[in-house]
Amino acid sequence: MADLNLMDGKLQLYRRGDGKIWQCSASVGGKQWRISTSSLLKNPMM
Repeated sequence: MADLNLMDGKLQLYRRGDGKIWQCSASVGGKQWRISTSSLLKNPMM
């Protein structure tokens, strides 16, 4: 799995196995959020 930690670990970008889609995970206000970058490309206002 390739991954990238940003903002002191509050934002992570990663791919699962040999997948082509990147996943994004962020901690905001003590709550964990996850979304695929594919979803962001389909709806950039998300």
